[in-house]
Amino acid sequence: MSWTERRVVNLRLCLIAACLRQDEPMSQLCARFEISRKIGYKWLGRYRNSGAAELEDLSSARHTKATTIDADVATALLALRRQRPTWGSRKLLARPTKNQPEID
Repeated sequence: MSWTERRVVNLRLCLIAACLRQDEPMSQLCARFEISRKIGYKWLGRYRNSGAAELEDLSSARHTKATTIDADVATALLALRRQRPTWGSRKLLARPTKNQPEID
């Protein structure tokens, strides 16, 4: 007996096909596929909206750019870090805002 490869997308398609045949209620289908009803309805809705292509996993990458600090602020923080190597991040971040309140 060999191992059978089961892709998640194929399982989702099987769930959708069984749901569209209306052989069993959604709760029994979800129990058979070992998913919650919420997830079952999510995949059914995606299929109805966009077809089988939407059953692939979506990217988990960020949709927004990560917050960055200005180069001037970074340079000032690194210089202060070299002057005060024993200070933690709380003190290092508080000092520039104390001396230069216009820096955010």
